[in-house]
Amino acid sequence: MNKYAYFPGCSALKSATELDKSSRLVFESLGLDFFPLNDAACCGSRECGGLRVQDEFLSIVNNARTLAMAEKAGASCLLNVCSTCQLVLKEVNNELRQDPLLLNKVNAILSSIGMHYAGTVEVKHLLHIVLDDIGLDRMRQKVVRPLKGLNIAPFYGCHLLRPSKVHGNFDDPYKPCSLGQIIEALGATEVIYEGATGCCGFHSIITSKKPQLIMSGQHLLAAKKCYADLIVTPCPLCHTVLDSYQPSIENEIKRRIKLPIIHLSQMIGFAIGIDSSSLGFSHHMINPLEILQKTIGGKLY
Repeated sequence: MNKYAYFPGCSALKSATELDKSSRLVFESLGLDFFPLNDAACCGSRECGGLRVQDEFLSIVNNARTLAMAEKAGASCLLNVCSTCQLVLKEVNNELRQDPLLLNKVNAILSSIGMHYAGTVEVKHLLHIVLDDIGLDRMRQKVVRPLKGLNIAPFYGCHLLRPSKVHGNFDDPYKPCSLGQIIEALGATEVIYEGATGCCGFHSIITSKKPQLIMSGQHLLAAKKCYADLIVTPCPLCHTVLDSYQPSIENEIKRRIKLPIIHLSQMIGFAIGIDSSSLGFSHHMINPLEILQKTIGGKLY
């Protein structure tokens, strides 16, 4: 049985705590053997002045430390719930495994704090865990609140799919199906729409707010045009832009949207029977409970 080191990242741990809480509840309900990496550092992001851009080697050492912590604790897999964390940690892990000289150089730095990384840890997002380790058949068996009657639009964003040289052949980077498979397994209908693999704009919304709001608004409108009841995303950063910034998006594009956004962990948690009050929907700008309760006859429990 796999042992998972849970790396929550910054966003789910601090600014979107409901996503961290719902993720932990889902891990427990699915029977995952996991423990949190409480002392791990931020992955450093990747674009627009992130650590990877400012100092590539420091970024590698920083994330190698996280991987070494997981390895030292006996984990076979580093589990995360953020697309950007997945990309950065997966990319660093690939580089360390493929370049022995780089690994030796990094370990020389890590040795100063009593750490060492041998390259044995896999890096997986919750999405990968559901599909690869749990499986859709077992997922279907866990469902006690089928999402029947709901049209759910997947929003993959960028970092869980691209660049494909980092992620391998897990999913098609431009015509993905992984989120859709989980949506269908939970009883809902997947909404196919243009924009599902687009960028949410999180990494440049501070420096270039208007064009990013317009771009995200186009994704939301495309999903609504295809009759989506809500959007599910595997990334707290995408969730922040599409939900928290939605009023600003509406003001910018002069259109009413009011489309609920939920994280993958919340969708799974609701379907497998976790108390809805524990999933943090009240923290959302657009509360999805009114939509979700349609699947259970108007009763929340």
